[in-house]
Amino acid sequence: MKNHYSTVIIEGLDSQVTILHLAADTDTIIDALNNRNGNYPLAHKSKLEYQETIFVLKDCGYKRVSTNDIIYLEAQRNYCNIHLVRGNSYTVSVPMNEVYDDLNPCQFKRIHRSYIINMSHIDTYYGNMVVMTENVRIPISRDYKEIIANDFIRIGSRKRVKDKKEVRI
Repeated sequence: MKNHYSTVIIEGLDSQVTILHLAADTDTIIDALNNRNGNYPLAHKSKLEYQETIFVLKDCGYKRVSTNDIIYLEAQRNYCNIHLVRGNSYTVSVPMNEVYDDLNPCQFKRIHRSYIINMSHIDTYYGNMVVMTENVRIPISRDYKEIIANDFIRIGSRKRVKDKKEVRI
């Protein structure tokens, strides 16, 4: 007879905890957490598990780069351009998605198929574009427009609430 759990606690992003009530055997739950069944993993790295520095291949060695200095990532086929403050940049022969996997998703957001931005370097946000520090303009694609808009707290919005008219029968 297999062990059963009635409650499983899974740590999520930003130190939030999600409590799931499940009626499943131990092996099924462990397989789901380890992504053995082909679904997305239920457990994510916590905010503290992401490194504040990365090492980027440069010449014959690796250059230490603070993730806070990264303004944005730009995809160019199987290469990734890492753009930093003060106009520095590095090109690595790794697809952008692989670089993105090692960065904190609370700090770095995909806004276009070819761009991932550091949220702390946004200077101005328009509906279809962000202006980053160093006056770099990056487009927001239609697919990511609503997703990224939810990550911003906008004050002074001109959204007006329309009075609901009563429906008379």
